[in-house]
Amino acid sequence: MNIDLLKGLDLVKFERLCKTFFDQMGFQTHKSGSGGGVNVSEVNVLHSKSTNAPFSFFQCSVNELVNVDVLATFKNAMDSLNLKNGYFLSVEGFEAAARNFVAGKGVNLIDGLKFIEMVGKLPKPGQDLLKEMAMVRQDAGEKEERKTAPHACPKCGVNMLLRVSEEGKYKTGKFWQCPDCAHIIAF
Repeated sequence: MNIDLLKGLDLVKFERLCKTFFDQMGFQTHKSGSGGGVNVSEVNVLHSKSTNAPFSFFQCSVNELVNVDVLATFKNAMDSLNLKNGYFLSVEGFEAAARNFVAGKGVNLIDGLKFIEMVGKLPKPGQDLLKEMAMVRQDAGEKEERKTAPHACPKCGVNMLLRVSEEGKYKTGKFWQCPDCAHIIAF
């Protein structure tokens, strides 16, 4: 994976990539119903898979440097749930004033290069999955899009995501998982 690949993603695909990254790290993600904009995703809540308790927030941005106003809104959302930390991922990065604004406030800023570095620390199947997802371009057509969303979840209707597991029922294999209700279907 490289920075040019990330810069070619639209917001929906980058957010999906970030959700899958956090899934590979052992967290479940759920949309909060707040935040978002033209180049900024809705705030997502990270839950521990073992306790299902809210652990942190994350939000994504593409196509522009993130400014103080965006990070102030993100920090307010964190404070509303008494969360001590959050992750803001931006392909382009952050304005200097924005970095200064969140210094020491529990907001972890992850630019495109740092994201690539973090993906490189995942086990190989997770790295491969994220690279495959990033390579499916918006202009690749319907056939390519089906590689990451073959059909709607039979339980709740949300598009399913491709996952890779190293343990459990689908050990060392790929499977489809609903990002909302966690329903699983074999690949």
